[in-house]
Amino acid sequence: MENYITLEQLSKETNIAESTIRRYINK
Repeated sequence: MENYITLEQLSKETNIAESTIRRYINK
């Protein structure tokens, strides 16, 4: 299944989103 998201991919996406949010908060 190509559309299946693995936990590894999900955690990477979450880490990217989290660091992006923190970047905006820290400004």
